[in-house]
Amino acid sequence: MQKWSIDMKKKPELLCPAGDMEKLKMAVLYGADAVYLAGTSFGMRSFTGNFTAEELPEAVRFAHSHGVRVHAAVNTMPRNNEAAQLPEYLRSLDAAGVDALILADLGVFTMAGKFAPNCERHVSTQQSIGNYACAQAWYDLGAQRVVLARELSLAEIREIREKTPPQLEIETFCHGAMCVSYSGRCLLSNYMTGRDSNRGACAQPCRYQYALMEEKRPGEYFPVFEDEKGTYIMNSRDMCMIDHLPELMEAGVYSLVNSPADVATQYRSLFTSPSVLKQEVMWAREYNDEKNVRHDVTWYFTSGSMGQGWSLDADFVYTYLNRDGSRFTDRADYKSTTYAEQFENRDYRLQQTVISPEYRKLVGGTSKLFAPDLSVSYTGYQVIKFNIDDDSYEASGICWNCLPILRYAEVLLNYAEAKAELGEFDDAVWDKTIKPLRERAGVDGTRPTKIDEYLQNAYYSTDDGNPKITDCDILEIRRERAIELLLEGRRYDDLMRWHLGGLLNKQWYGIYIGEVDKAYDLNNDGVNDVCVTDKAGSEPGVKYIVRNSERALEDGASGRLVYNLQRYFNEQRYVHPIPKTALDKNPDLGQNVAWK
Repeated sequence: MQKWSIDMKKKPELLCPAGDMEKLKMAVLYGADAVYLAGTSFGMRSFTGNFTAEELPEAVRFAHSHGVRVHAAVNTMPRNNEAAQLPEYLRSLDAAGVDALILADLGVFTMAGKFAPNCERHVSTQQSIGNYACAQAWYDLGAQRVVLARELSLAEIREIREKTPPQLEIETFCHGAMCVSYSGRCLLSNYMTGRDSNRGACAQPCRYQYALMEEKRPGEYFPVFEDEKGTYIMNSRDMCMIDHLPELMEAGVYSLVNSPADVATQYRSLFTSPSVLKQEVMWAREYNDEKNVRHDVTWYFTSGSMGQGWSLDADFVYTYLNRDGSRFTDRADYKSTTYAEQFENRDYRLQQTVISPEYRKLVGGTSKLFAPDLSVSYTGYQVIKFNIDDDSYEASGICWNCLPILRYAEVLLNYAEAKAELGEFDDAVWDKTIKPLRERAGVDGTRPTKIDEYLQNAYYSTDDGNPKITDCDILEIRRERAIELLLEGRRYDDLMRWHLGGLLNKQWYGIYIGEVDKAYDLNNDGVNDVCVTDKAGSEPGVKYIVRNSERALEDGASGRLVYNLQRYFNEQRYVHPIPKTALDKNPDLGQNVAWK
């Protein structure tokens, strides 16, 4: 029986049965995203090979090595004399590295939370979940996923999805036997053969061949249904939903993570949460501390040993709007504003992307204000978007917050850009794409009608022979792509698509410094943080920036920090060279002209 999880990714999760090691390997190698199997106890897969205690860890290792999850069925209804065996069995599944348990009995569900704490708990179709209230109740008890009753219509599935928390995964059957029962709870097998279907021993009498006889016509048999395999009265064919998979996929609707009460933190939570926020994140790289699967992103953004630190350019920081929708660059003095002033009433994504005057992190368990570290951030706009705010995580390879690869926000931006390029962008498209992104960040979502000349001239004016962008909507879409998807690996491809690679050569600027040889308190905590000088000083806590060819001030004795990147983008990088191996095989192919 194949099943779909319809809200884990826009491409749904394909979950396939694995009766033994051979079947598991075939499922894994032929494209399953996850497999479900059973051990030798408490599973309703009695007539498959199943997995012994020795085989199960091997099966899990093989699946995980190919990026495939393993779900174990623990979905019988145990009797009193069996309950005592459950704790040890659940511990063994947990120790084997099983990702999720498929559970049908409330008592077993509760015990799994205690004895298999590293396994997700999925509620089996045997629980006959047929409405959103029931699904919500299981979620409140700790379920990460519910497998819906097989009797539900598509409309009912969609309603359950819409009325339950987005964090609750929904799974539904799409291929396999369709029992004459209520969500698999069938008494027919027990009655006819003594084999209990609810304990995994179903004889499938619904597939027997029957004929219908009328009471007053003994011996006269009337076929009820006939196909190429025979005449049946009950369950003749497997469920097959292949023609309806698009509708099933659409039933698992994505949306932006957006709670007005969390406007100052919710954007960044997408990148710092230890678990994937599946309401919005369609694809992510997950990490797990207990399984020693970690990364070093926090260290990367906080360590002075990494060379040139990741920073934002001041010109880019200015593109963040004010919360009322007005432009920060409409201020006559925008270039000379203090560091603290640049965060006042601005798009909340700014303070969730770089260190703001209000930024705090734990030091030895105590929360403290922190200013940008100018030995790490060369411009002063130090990135925190992916960081854990605790100095105990500022070492290599000890973080496990998830790293999104594809989010619903990007889908909205892709759609908006496509519509704008086609000349089909209107208020309706704005309202369902750019507007919700801005409102999630606390910014007024009204569609602008006037060109932002600063944005146009700083980023989208003549470059590589390209004319200025004069379409207001396209400019605003590009503003949103740059801000919303910052450091998510999309910017280079965007610049290549727009033929704006020359921006990679752009001079970078940093925070504003009023005068040389004066120390400045960037976060208003009463402690000076930075001083630009011609010689190093000794004030504790101050980062002294010695003026030289690499770092200086824009106006000599004052102005923005100037950081000379020395980047050299050229025209040939718009295309890739044809590999030598390809040219050796076919000399007539010829090299791209830019690489000759």
